[in-house]
Amino acid sequence: MTDREEKLEAALREIDQWAKAYPLEMFPEVDLVEAQAVLEHANISMGAMHAKWARHIVSGIGSIAAAALETGK
Repeated sequence: MTDREEKLEAALREIDQWAKAYPLEMFPEVDLVEAQAVLEHANISMGAMHAKWARHIVSGIGSIAAAALETGK
């Protein structure tokens, strides 16, 4: 395996770790309807929360991929 392939594989392993970071055993599913009602009392939309979480996840995975691609050149 080439050095580049090893770096890309390491990045994939890191992304796989991210995918397993919040197991249901530790973080059970919540009632999203109930959560939305609670958030609305604080003037926070569920959409805003989802967007924040999505940006965090995509940014983290994107950073892993970008670093692997940069070092792979």
